[in-house]
Amino acid sequence: MLCGAEIKNVTVAAADPLNWGAAAEQMKGSHLDEVKRMVMEFRKPVVNLGGETLTIGQVAAISTVGNGVKVELSETARAGVKASSDWVMESMGKGTDSYGVTTGFGATSHRRTKNGVALQKELIRFLNAGIFGSTKETCHTLPHSATRAAMLSRKTAEAVDILKLMSTTFLVAICQAVDLRHLEENLKQTVKNTVSQVAKKVLTTGVNGELHPSRFCEKDLLKVVDREQVYTYADDPCSATYPLIQKLRQVIVDHALVNGESEKNAMTSIFHKIGAFEEELKAVLPDEVEAARVAYDNGTSAIPNRIKECRSYPLYRFVREELGTELLTGEKVTSPGEEFDKVFTAICEGKIIDPLMECLSEWNGAPIPIC
Repeated sequence: MLCGAEIKNVTVAAADPLNWGAAAEQMKGSHLDEVKRMVMEFRKPVVNLGGETLTIGQVAAISTVGNGVKVELSETARAGVKASSDWVMESMGKGTDSYGVTTGFGATSHRRTKNGVALQKELIRFLNAGIFGSTKETCHTLPHSATRAAMLSRKTAEAVDILKLMSTTFLVAICQAVDLRHLEENLKQTVKNTVSQVAKKVLTTGVNGELHPSRFCEKDLLKVVDREQVYTYADDPCSATYPLIQKLRQVIVDHALVNGESEKNAMTSIFHKIGAFEEELKAVLPDEVEAARVAYDNGTSAIPNRIKECRSYPLYRFVREELGTELLTGEKVTSPGEEFDKVFTAICEGKIIDPLMECLSEWNGAPIPIC
């Protein structure tokens, strides 16, 4: 009942004038499916402009320098474009003003001009698709890719450049962290093996081959190695000023303090073992640590890099093997900026797409549980 009148036989129109159905159709599927469609559109050799849709993948394809993508006008749209052009030319012949054709833009729309070619060039500048400023202090020339993209979408590709830079630094940093972790694992295992061997050699038996009370120190000595950060002592593992030797010595001292009356006998004293243990450790540990470093540099480490077991390995392989970047250390003259440039250039050329898609090859797009 509306205003006292009864409404009968109300029929909902089947048409979709606002295209909600089309919009909903485009949102079906997962985000991964959308990315795959984007990549497929990016790699098409021809972008057909028909005035209907212009996707992110198409804009990226056109804006990428050296991508070789052609832009063509759809045959179905050609008649409409010609009709529009004829109407504009006819209007100009009759003296009718057309905004942006015979007039200026924005605040200058009241001005009239007959120089249409110059006006269209100014239109490109007006849409910020080229150059900002003209002096040395104010000139900010956009890259060719940003200009091509802006001419299509009328939006400036700077946020995208920032994202590329952020992705570059992240990839270089994460690869650096992965390699440092790999080196750390190998150095720690080397130190544990060496400490264990020295403990068995020096602390297990006495001078006459009898079992010695200090043999019970080994388990606690290995706990010290596990808990101590490798890079706090790796450059000089036997330095008396570094925490490793200090804490190893403290373990033996603690065992000696609970050894009771046995400490009065030189044959069973744990304190008397401290000097021999440290001397033996200093004789072998530095060489073992250096050998582990050399093995890492040669790619022959005892423990392989665990990144090869991870889903993100294709990205690591891309940065390290395909682009030729390497672990940044003080021993090499390569700067972080040089490594960043290799990755940034590759991202700009679209070379990162395949490694990214390879990382997602086994994922079906469904949400992954956190736990």
